[in-house]
Amino acid sequence: MKSTRVVDLALALLLGGAACACSDGGTDGSHGETSTGGVPGTVGGDPGTVGTGGATTGDGGTDPGTNPATVGTDAGTATGGTSTATGGTDAGAATGGTSTATGGTESSTATGGTNTSTGGTDTGTASACSTTATVGLAVGDLIPDIELQHCDGSPVNLHDLACGNVLTQVYSYAGWCPGCRGFSGLEGDMGFTGNSLYESYHEDGYEQVIILGATANFTDPTTEDCAALQALHEGLVVFDATGSKATDVLGLQINGGTGLVDAQGLWVVAPPTDDSENGGMGAVFSELMNRFGFRG
Repeated sequence: MKSTRVVDLALALLLGGAACACSDGGTDGSHGETSTGGVPGTVGGDPGTVGTGGATTGDGGTDPGTNPATVGTDAGTATGGTSTATGGTDAGAATGGTSTATGGTESSTATGGTNTSTGGTDTGTASACSTTATVGLAVGDLIPDIELQHCDGSPVNLHDLACGNVLTQVYSYAGWCPGCRGFSGLEGDMGFTGNSLYESYHEDGYEQVIILGATANFTDPTTEDCAALQALHEGLVVFDATGSKATDVLGLQINGGTGLVDAQGLWVVAPPTDDSENGGMGAVFSELMNRFGFRG
C-alpha cells in the first residue's frame, strides 16, 4: 500500500512538472496564469527571446521603445524616446523634441522650435570717419583709406587707426631717409623727434601712425623691419608690404612726408606737395602748438 502511494505521488509530480515547463524562453508563453520561465533574452539584440511565460508578454529589441535611449556624436549627445532628443555638432548644440530646438555657430546663436528663432552675426565697430566728406589730399578732405599691416603681420585699415583721435599725425617712413631717421632720433637735430612730440601732446589726444614703406636697402619692409622700428617709437608703427601706398594713395613724400587729421579723419595739415615744406613736419608742429600750447 505504501509503495503504491509513492508510485502514484511520483507519477503525479512527473506529470505536474511537465505541465509547469510551459516556456523555455519562448515568445509569449502558453501555460499557467502566472508561471515564469525561460531565460531572459538579450536587450539590444533581435526581438523575440525576452519575455515572461504565462499570460504576461515579453519586452525587448533594438528599438528604444518607450524608455529613453541615448546615442552620441563626437561633440554632442542625442537622447531619444517618447519625450525629447538632444544632439550636437562641433560648433554648437541643438535640442529638439516636442517643444524647442536650439543651435549655434561660432559667431552667432539661433533658437528655434515651435515659437521663435534668433540669429546674429558680428556687426563690427562703426568707424569714426566722416561719411559725407570728399576723399582727397587737401585740407578739409577725408584722408584716403588703405590697408596696412601691424608688426605681427595682421591687417588693419588706416581709417581705423586715424579716425576718432583728437589729432593723428600720419608719417611716411623709409629706412634710407635721413629726415625719417632724424624723426626716430637716430641722426641729425630736428629740434624735436617723434617721441618728444608724443610725450608732449599725447595726453591732449595726439596720436601717431608711422607707416614704414621701405628699408635702408630700398626693399619692401617685413614684420621684422616693422618690429625694429617700433622699438624706437612710442607712437604706433605699421608697415606697407607693397612699399607704395603712402606715396601713391596718400600723397606723402617718402622722405618723411607727413600730415595731420582730426577725429573725423579730415586733413588739418595736408600732405606736402614738395620737399620745400620740410615734409610737413613744421606745419604739424605749429598746429600742435596752436591747439595745445608749447610743451617744452
